[in-house]
Amino acid sequence: MTKKTRYFLLAACVLIFLILAPLMVLYVRGISFNFNTGSFVTNGILSVRSVPNSAAIYLDGRLRRDSSGDLDFIVPGEHQLTLKKPGYQDWSKRLEVEEGQVTWANPSFGDIYLLFKQPPVVTVATGVQDFYFHNGEAVLLEKNNLIAASGTNLGNQTLFTLPQPANTIAAADASGKNFVLSETANSPAAAAYLFFSLNDGKFTKLSGLFSTPSEFAFSEGGQLYALSDGQLYAIDPDAQTKTLLFSGVKTFGLQDGSVYFIQNNASGTPELLVSQPPFNQTQTLFANLPAFNQAHLYITFQKQIFLLADNTLYLANNSMGQMAGNVSVAKFEAQTSILAIVDSGELDYFDPLTGNLNFVTRSSGALADLQIRQNIGYALFRTGSEIDAIELDTRDRQNQYVIYNGSDIKKTAVDNAGKNLVVLDGTELNTLTIR
Repeated sequence: MTKKTRYFLLAACVLIFLILAPLMVLYVRGISFNFNTGSFVTNGILSVRSVPNSAAIYLDGRLRRDSSGDLDFIVPGEHQLTLKKPGYQDWSKRLEVEEGQVTWANPSFGDIYLLFKQPPVVTVATGVQDFYFHNGEAVLLEKNNLIAASGTNLGNQTLFTLPQPANTIAAADASGKNFVLSETANSPAAAAYLFFSLNDGKFTKLSGLFSTPSEFAFSEGGQLYALSDGQLYAIDPDAQTKTLLFSGVKTFGLQDGSVYFIQNNASGTPELLVSQPPFNQTQTLFANLPAFNQAHLYITFQKQIFLLADNTLYLANNSMGQMAGNVSVAKFEAQTSILAIVDSGELDYFDPLTGNLNFVTRSSGALADLQIRQNIGYALFRTGSEIDAIELDTRDRQNQYVIYNGSDIKKTAVDNAGKNLVVLDGTELNTLTIR
């Protein structure tokens, strides 16, 4: 190699260094050249947290990490993020990474929960007519027996013989220890009622208190109320007595020790009132409510009051704002104060913390058993012979999975953690762990 050639190579190396060194400094500082725009941009960060956290993370089809963490130096723009783990459903979403910003894969700055691809189904019991399930404990109604079940796959079971037939759990208290059971199959014009206490395994007949079908509800403190033929009563199951509280009641709801109810005033217009024990005073909250044939009241823990009058949902206030006009299904969960509705085929839910009515999905089929689990970011519902889980995050195509296929699904329930699902399929009660 000649001296001239060596000088030329040295000069070329210096030139390349002078060109690349600033680019390397810029890259380390999170700045890169965007060939699409022909300009320098500040890169973004994509933060990905998953449960389980050992899911492989792919960005635009290329493996970037084998567990949860941050993806650095992401060129701003849309990117396809995919999470994969054997035995779990793939999760994928196209996300916009902003210049110089941290983009969270989960918009609530929490975790992406992956669901099992084929969760095993375990049959708990057969001949079941109705069930109650809450936080790993269940009560099952058979033709002649009541079964209290708990533990893994509800395998720990205690049997109680019913003193009279019952095929429906009409009400349950917040602790899941006290229940009202009813039998309506053989007498549609009347109902036979039982009170059952799981604490002492005792049944108390309430049939002598009511001659027509009645609506029951427990307060947070465990007080039992019943609405029968427009009469609202406080019930003492042990004494087998009822105390009349208010007459002419069209519907009622409970929250924080207060009883909310609707009565017609002297001019025949419905009014919303509230009262507290000992019920010697009432307060009119809102007058001039819309007329209706049937209605339900739902009260959140923040005292937001919803009136479902016939098929129209109102937020009870001075203006009685209409929230939905063609409601076919409504499901209120007292533990979370979340109200889910189906309005003209659209599934929405009201978040009591934000005060927003949020869109979930649209369906041409009938939806039932609506269950919103914000803590894992999914809504579960039944349509036809299957149970689906769909993501609440609507930033891009929502991940939706069929988690159970049945033949004659009657009822479903999922625990608050969104982990264990119970399904009454015909008269067969099945459990499955979905995540």
